[in-house]
Amino acid sequence: MESSEKKSEVGGAAAESQVLSTISERKPQCVLLQTCDVKIRNDTKVTPARLLLDNGSMRSFVDKDIACKLKLPVIRRESLSVFTFGNKSPIKKTFDVVRIVLENREKPDFSVKI
Repeated sequence: MESSEKKSEVGGAAAESQVLSTISERKPQCVLLQTCDVKIRNDTKVTPARLLLDNGSMRSFVDKDIACKLKLPVIRRESLSVFTFGNKSPIKKTFDVVRIVLENREKPDFSVKI
């Protein structure tokens, strides 16, 4: 990190500026995501899945293939304005809201209904 100061006089008043610069080397980036292994259950079927946790999210999403495979019951349909990376305006989409039960793989009685 480099720092330099410059003092000068502008119109009879003292002016001071400071420049701070950093240099970084390009290193391979690693992204860590909060995930956990779960079992998704409906009344008759169970499938293992990897759950991606997003603490800042306002909604939870289930992959459509898993929802179809397990025949998860649709509770209602919901319209959302979805902001995606790189878009300046939202895209309006309609989603099925389904009911699922997530189970801990090692302790099946530890579960949560969503």
